[in-house]
Amino acid sequence: MIKTNNTTNLKNISKYLLTTTLTLGLLSATNTVIANQNSTIDNYNTRYTPQGRIKAGKRGTYKKDTHVWVYTSAFAKRFGMPQEWVDDELKGAEALAYRLDLDVY
Repeated sequence: MIKTNNTTNLKNISKYLLTTTLTLGLLSATNTVIANQNSTIDNYNTRYTPQGRIKAGKRGTYKKDTHVWVYTSAFAKRFGMPQEWVDDELKGAEALAYRLDLDVY
């Protein structure tokens, strides 16, 4: 017959509980950090203009928008798009984007 040691079992259980608690805590903290990053307002100006990036507290370069847009005023309001490309006579879609290929081969 094998004799079990209750002290060893208790140590193993406490290690397991400690490891599980620390792992869940780290996952929770990571999830909170990612959620806070995604909660910042990201609209056309903060993504595609340097002035908007500075105002939003972002640093670094910005992407150049290679699309010509046409959209309704409801779409512009919902997604923070500039008013210069609004056309409420657009039928069948709320937005269209035409890509400009700026590379000349």
